[in-house]
Amino acid sequence: MYIVGRVTKVNKRQVLLETDVDIDLRLFQRLSNGKQPSVGVNLNDQRLITADQRNKFWALIGDYCEYTGFVPSEAEDYFKTMYEMLRDGRKISLSVQEPNAASVEEATELIQLVIDFMFEQEIPFKTANWDWIRGDYAVEINCLMHRECIVCGAQHCDIAHYETVGSGRNRHHVDHRDYHFMALCRKHHIEQHTKGLPTFCEEHQIKPVKMTAEQLIKVGLMTKSKILKFDREKQDEQAAYKILDNKNYG
Repeated sequence: MYIVGRVTKVNKRQVLLETDVDIDLRLFQRLSNGKQPSVGVNLNDQRLITADQRNKFWALIGDYCEYTGFVPSEAEDYFKTMYEMLRDGRKISLSVQEPNAASVEEATELIQLVIDFMFEQEIPFKTANWDWIRGDYAVEINCLMHRECIVCGAQHCDIAHYETVGSGRNRHHVDHRDYHFMALCRKHHIEQHTKGLPTFCEEHQIKPVKMTAEQLIKVGLMTKSKILKFDREKQDEQAAYKILDNKNYG
């Protein structure tokens, strides 16, 4: 059931809503199947696309067109149509004067769509554009998935740990879900070791990120069987602590 309304009060984890229609409590109870009713709050972004976002979009389109030979208007229509298909027919305009002007949130999604596409198709970014997108979380993940250096965009690079994990056999006996990573070419990987991690990350404005289990499997750092093994070990450890606590305080 979808109900539209307005937020009238917010207090940390409590949100008071005024709906456009009366709510039938019995319907709520029936839909929740006798359990505590749960709802989600979708806040509509009423801010309009910014000049900075338009500049970023057109900068990326410039890189795309230079590599593919398309003209900017064709590229714009292509990505806006792709966005429309992903958003169930939602048409957006880059002009704030249009009635269907993109919101800040929608413009962010459109820009990310272009970035993801360029990564997938291995379309190079110009240095100036690379500098302003590389601190984005999704870009860092894309670099790891495609093994492209987060600093310079070079391909076939290393996946570097932020935290120390040791070498040799030790690397095969750690749960990589607990670690942060960044993709670095050989040149920048050596620079990272020479300068030290904090200095290196600060100079290049890098924020190492964690990967999901699926992403770790995709890049070859873990296998499904190893993940299941670590999960079983954690469950056994928690069960042992629980038994110990019961003996001490039971």
